[in-house]
Amino acid sequence: MSISESINFMQKVSEKSTSIHTIIRLLLRELRREEGRHQAEVNQLLGRTTASWSKVEAGEADLNLDQLLTVCYVCNVQPWAVLQAARDYAELLNREGWYVAYHGVPLPKGDDMLSKEADAYYALLSKNPEVAYMHYQWRVLDAPRLDQRRDAILGVFRWIVDVHWRADVTAPRPPVPATPLIPPAVLERLTKMNEDE
Repeated sequence: MSISESINFMQKVSEKSTSIHTIIRLLLRELRREEGRHQAEVNQLLGRTTASWSKVEAGEADLNLDQLLTVCYVCNVQPWAVLQAARDYAELLNREGWYVAYHGVPLPKGDDMLSKEADAYYALLSKNPEVAYMHYQWRVLDAPRLDQRRDAILGVFRWIVDVHWRADVTAPRPPVPATPLIPPAVLERLTKMNEDE
């Protein structure tokens, strides 16, 4: 590989890089939400402050084994199922041209593009919660499928790999016109009846 090819490769890797730590963290966040559990429940079982688990979910603190096991317990799932789903999503990202680090410590949040993209997705959710439920017909731990429709992927990962869906959910929507409670034909008849009286 020439020097320019190496530089191009490194630029590509830095543009689309993440770690298995981030994938697991995002899956645990989605799993907790799917199960209707609150961050406070996780914090209570961990014996930590109210902000500690939210920092892990936001990528501001590292995920450790105790936390992984606790969230799995709270959500009534086996840890191996989370790790299997993380592997499946890592493979999906690899196929989409992402570099996923499987070793060492998590990437710093500023260098982890998946973490940055996930922040953008969750910011959108805070403004438009209905986006989370668009095409939401599968469970968090179901294996992702990438086909022509790309419809069997969790929203946070779909946000990253499906540019068409991302454009669709961020496109401005025209305001929905207020519809009268009474259909126009009935309203017209009532108006005419009132005029006749």
